[in-house]
Amino acid sequence: MAAALGVILPGAAWAQAVGTVNLIKTAAYERLETTDWEELLVQDNVFSNQRVRTPADAALHVVFADGTDFRLGSDSEAVIDSYVYDPATGTGKAVTTLGKGVFRFISGQVKDHTIVTPTATLGIRGTDFYVLVADLTGVLVKTGSVQMRPECNRRDLGSARNRGSSFLNQPFLIEQG
Repeated sequence: MAAALGVILPGAAWAQAVGTVNLIKTAAYERLETTDWEELLVQDNVFSNQRVRTPADAALHVVFADGTDFRLGSDSEAVIDSYVYDPATGTGKAVTTLGKGVFRFISGQVKDHTIVTPTATLGIRGTDFYVLVADLTGVLVKTGSVQMRPECNRRDLGSARNRGSSFLNQPFLIEQG
């Protein structure tokens, strides 16, 4: 009910929930732009512009309004930059930034979902895949396809410019960017 009406957040105008915490192993935390880190609980709402993180030996599973499963493994951090979804038409757009850690995405109805890492940008379409963000970005595609473009404004500019983008559409194909 609160998700349908909106929720008042500290330092923010009315905000619409974009998903719900489905599972937490050990602990998980969230922070909006103007707040301190707070513990997340199962069934808590998540919002655009919200940062989420897990400590060591922990996990977090968020389900977005379109059915997308977003999972963070141990010692991981991400920002739900933006998320817009119209359930009447099944269309939407989302951007998520992965800072560090291990992640899994199982995409839902939103077909325009961009994943940004320090070393690559990923476009996903009907996909179940894993991402490891450390010094490089590693992607393992389980089903569907991921388009991976190295970030040219980061380290190792020469090789990033020469590589162009990769289209990963084979199960268990691994690419690093």
